[in-house]
Amino acid sequence: MPGEVPFADLAQVNPRRGLKRGGQYPYVEMAAVPEGGGTPTHHEEREFEGGGSKFAVGDTLFARITPCTENGKIAYVDSLPGDSVGFGSTELIVLAARPDRADPRFVYQVSAWARVRRQAVARMLGTSGRQRVPTWFFTEELRIPAFSLPEQRRIAAVLDAIDEAIERSEGVVAATEGLR
Repeated sequence: MPGEVPFADLAQVNPRRGLKRGGQYPYVEMAAVPEGGGTPTHHEEREFEGGGSKFAVGDTLFARITPCTENGKIAYVDSLPGDSVGFGSTELIVLAARPDRADPRFVYQVSAWARVRRQAVARMLGTSGRQRVPTWFFTEELRIPAFSLPEQRRIAAVLDAIDEAIERSEGVVAATEGLR
């Protein structure tokens, strides 16, 4: 078993992204972040007014508010129009792989682990019904297994293949149920 490293060694949390106030950018609302992971189901062009989370292709969007965190709302940003920068709900924590230290898909897969979600839920702050995962959970507390960049890529590829197989199986089940 490999040692552990701070998650922050591999990923930036809510990195700075250049958006111009008044500009039109892809916007991802919380409803577009799937439960159990995947990619955002949709986005719309919206005027950026200065708030919200900012992300780029390759980033992970982690829902930080009750009950979205508990329900496993997490998404990997696989594309944006023109590979631009987008923005979304303030209730999303953006996790960006550090170049030359982490594979973006590995950051996504680790962030989607049930163990990480359970730890995040245990650290939530706020009043009942409005609890949120603090960013310090990712920047200061979370530790994950230490793997080299090539190992991360292999692990992410295997987990991605499993996710795709599950998605195909769910599609077959849904189609079969539709025949009844």
